[in-house]
Amino acid sequence: MAFYDFKSKVPRTPLGQKIVEKVTDNIFLAVKPYLKDGFQILDVGAGNGEFAKRCLGNDFNYTAIEINDQYCQKLLLLGAKVIKTLVPPIPCSDNQFDYVHLSHILEHTTSHEKALELVLETRRVLKPKGYICIIAPDYLHSPTFFYDSDYTHSFITTENRVKLLLMDAGFKIVFSKYLNAWEIGGKGIILSTIGWFYNNLFYWLFYPFAKLFIESTRFSRTRGALHRSIFILAQKV
Repeated sequence: MAFYDFKSKVPRTPLGQKIVEKVTDNIFLAVKPYLKDGFQILDVGAGNGEFAKRCLGNDFNYTAIEINDQYCQKLLLLGAKVIKTLVPPIPCSDNQFDYVHLSHILEHTTSHEKALELVLETRRVLKPKGYICIIAPDYLHSPTFFYDSDYTHSFITTENRVKLLLMDAGFKIVFSKYLNAWEIGGKGIILSTIGWFYNNLFYWLFYPFAKLFIESTRFSRTRGALHRSIFILAQKV
């Protein structure tokens, strides 16, 4: 599926990789208290394997779903079980997993019907009282970034929309936070404010000059480093 391959063709800078590692560390630390030894974890759209490394390093039973060939190879080298497919549907049994991770996946669904279908599929494969974690860009923080950063973004994700979607699918919200750049909490508010000015003002002023010296696709990815994301953990009821 070529339209899901374009990001893998633009490698991260060393600084970009450090930011991704910091973000993933904070996400994993936030959800880890809810994960018990021996948990079966499903990571939908596992990408480069950042979350996979944390799960496998903590001896969880980890399974990845991924469509990109390059990412699948990286995940296999990490020792992950990999299912190469697009979702929905999720080709797994009912009540199989304790935790399902969807990081920057929901916004790629093509309608609210498809978004609900995906969330209902995660509910189906979750055990009773299992958890779903959703991380997605916050459309309200920077609407232009939401669409301009990725042409496959279709379903608008905001904190309230995602919470309502989860509740409609039979989940109760455990926590709902903002992930501001790489921080959760007070420091993140400062980063979020800086990110808003960068994404909505400075970037567009600087872009005509920067693209003379920096490849435009790579430069546009700098916006994601300071963008605000939704971070929600919910439990199957």
